[in-house]
Parts: sequence; structure tokens; C-alpha cells
Amino acid sequence: SATLDQVLGLRYSRDYEIDQAELSDDRAEVTFELRARDGKVQYPRVRYVVERLTARPTRAELRLEGGRLATSVEFLAWSPGPPLRPAHLLLRDELRGGAETRVELIDLEERSVPPGLFSLSDGSARKQLEKAAAAGG
Repeated sequence: SATLDQVLGLRYSRDYEIDQAELSDDRAEVTFELRARDGKVQYPRVRYVVERLTARPTRAELRLEGGRLATSVEFLAWSPGPPLRPAHLLLRDELRGGAETRVELIDLEERSVPPGLFSLSDGSARKQLEKAAAAGG
């Protein structure tokens, strides 16, 4: 029900507002009920659970407009050091019987976007990037 890009590409602080927050009985976690700011996101409602001690998310439940659970994500481990990035994820497709996908992020490299990459009139930057990707670089 979701691609990895859709899950990791969500911008909670930009696209959602807090509808409700609740502290767990043992006070170890805070659960945020989020509501989309506008109708442009795939998941209008999200339940986002954060561990209080580390201030890191432990799971996110992505929900459809009617509240039905579509996808859940568990953040199993985090990479060391800044910037904070997940290292192990468990995604469950709740719309298709809970099928699981385990993701291990081994390496993540931030790159600047080449000038002209998204140009509609000149595709040369895009072609160079495609050649580099095909060559393994």
C-alpha cells in the first residue's frame, strides 16, 4: 500500500498538524494523532509514536480518510550520529493481510541536484545522471 519513498518521504511537520497527543501509561512513549493540513497527501491521518527518552519515533501508522490502517512502519534501529536516519525498518501492508517488508539501509549518500536535472527543454543533465547510475557511480 506504500512505497519506501512514500513512507520515508513524508514531511510530518510540514504536511500534518497534531490533532491529539497522549502519553502512554508507563510514560515511555508519546502518541501523536496527526491530521493532514490539506488533501494533497496520500495518508490523511497518521498515528506517530515517539519514545520519550530518545525522542525518536518507534512506529508510524498511515491511515486512509475513513481511519482504516493502510501501512504501518516500525523503526527498529537508527544509524549512529547526525543526521538522524533510520537503519532498519519493518513495513507492513495492512491492506493486503499484513505482508511484511524488512528494509536495511546500508549506505545513504547525499548529493546535490545537478543544474538542469528537471529541465523540460534540455535533457542532457538527466542523461548524464542515468549514465553514471548505469556505470555504478
